[in-house]
This record gives sequence, C-alpha cells and structure tokens, in this order.
Amino acid sequence: MEVKKSGRWEKLHPSAQQRLIITPRAVNASLMALKSAGVEGVMVDAWWGLVEKDGPLKYNWEGYAELVQMVQKHGLKLQVVMSFHQCGGNVGDSCTKNPDLVYTDRSGQRNPEYISLGCDSIPVLRGRTPIQVYSDYMNSFRRRFRNYLGDVIVEIQVGMGPCGELRYPAYPESNGT
Repeated sequence: MEVKKSGRWEKLHPSAQQRLIITPRAVNASLMALKSAGVEGVMVDAWWGLVEKDGPLKYNWEGYAELVQMVQKHGLKLQVVMSFHQCGGNVGDSCTKNPDLVYTDRSGQRNPEYISLGCDSIPVLRGRTPIQVYSDYMNSFRRRFRNYLGDVIVEIQVGMGPCGELRYPAYPESNGT
C-alpha cells in the first residue's frame, strides 16, 4: 500500500499476496493514523492473478471491497493500480509452455515477462486473447466498484511493470532497466 500526502504517493509497505487484508483491525488503525497525519489517500495494486485465480471470468474482489470500505470509513481516497503479473508467474498460467507466446526481440532474445505483441488477437489465455482478459478484468472491476468510482476510488492506473505483460518491451528487467 502507498500513501498520498501533498500530492505525492509514498510506499508504505508491500501488499500481501495471500490475502489482501490480513489484519483488518491493524489496517483500520493505520488508516486512522494516516488520516490524522493529513494523508489524502492510499494506493493499492489490484492483482489480476489474485482476483481471477479460480478460473476464467471467476473474479473475487472481496478483499479489495473490504479495503475500499475501510478507506471510505476513514474519509480517505483510493488510487487503484490494475496490476498484471508476469506471464507464467501465477496459478493456472500455461503460456510459458510455448516459448513462441513470449515477447521476442529482433535479435531472437525471448523475455517471459510479457506476452508477445503478436498475441493481442490470438486466444492464448484459456480461450481468450490478452486484450479480452484485460478488458474483462477491468469491466469486472468497474461493475463491482461502480458505487465507489469518483468518490472513494479517485484514480485508476494500469500497471505496466516491472513484471507486467503490458510493460514496454524495450526495457526488459533482465537488462537492469
């Protein structure tokens, strides 16, 4: 989670990958303290690999909903980053079994950190294209949190790295960039 103070987002601590909110009581206390300190809002990564881990189009937003309600209760704002993990780095991924699905540069170097740009219109993710997966995920988010958009959730970003399939391929992590 990150906090926003004076127009800046600052990292507070890394998000837990098992369950979004492990100790609601501690999170509530932290949010109360942040509000008292003049913080305007917090940031959270909404990990596609966690939300859709049970199968295609099976979204579980409940941990995030719990956080949104806590943020609202404390009069804070929320920035949500739509985070897409490295292809093959999560439950149910099978895309790394075919090396032709990962990004390959003109010198033939393969990089599994993202799906090939040539796969945008090919149903390589359990019958859906990467574009369909991203669209379905973001539409599910919009439906689930429509009552909070613009009021509590005031900013949405699409995470493009460092292990996101949408990160610009010219900057592979293996090169230190």
